[in-house]
Amino acid sequence: SSRFATTALVGMRRIELVEVLKGSASTLYGSDAAGGVINIITRRSDEGQISTSLGYTGGNYGLDKYNLRHAGSKDGFFWSLNAQKRSSGDFKDGDGNEVPEGIKENAYALQFGRKFEDGVSYVQLDYSQYDVDYMRHEDLGNKNKTPKYGAKDNNRLGLTYQQKITDNLSNKLSLFRNMNNLKDGFKVPSSSRLMDLETLGVNNQLTYRLGA
Repeated sequence: SSRFATTALVGMRRIELVEVLKGSASTLYGSDAAGGVINIITRRSDEGQISTSLGYTGGNYGLDKYNLRHAGSKDGFFWSLNAQKRSSGDFKDGDGNEVPEGIKENAYALQFGRKFEDGVSYVQLDYSQYDVDYMRHEDLGNKNKTPKYGAKDNNRLGLTYQQKITDNLSNKLSLFRNMNNLKDGFKVPSSSRLMDLETLGVNNQLTYRLGA
């Protein structure tokens, strides 16, 4: 979509694995995943391990990025805190043409939970916040690139409880609330796009495994 700043991509430091599964087998991840699913698995510390890392990245076109990650696991409890602050400015494409684009973003993610002795059951609370002010060009194929300004403010709160019933049977209950706010092109009223969306959801999944 042209209504997207290519710089508005959140860092991947807290991602352990991304699974892409096509076909009806993807319904293992939920009743709405009949055709396929992209499953993003976040990092989780090993039992008894606690770690903290700080990072900074600087580069061309005004790039400044700061990262903080703290995660741990002890006595069955696990937690993680991730924070990122990033800004960048105009850049040049492969032909050397200057492309007007800029971003100032903040991203936070908090996870806290407890895993039970059976190794399958757990309860987990997740909260994430992403806000960004950006400036983008209207059309990549247009040499007269008109800058547009926008802002996003998104957050998500979720609670998950998975219970092991038998060795092959488990139940997973998820409650979540998503809030998405978008203002795009707001300095040009004739082409502005506004969206305020709130989603409340409940999902329950009963899984029975026939074998290994």
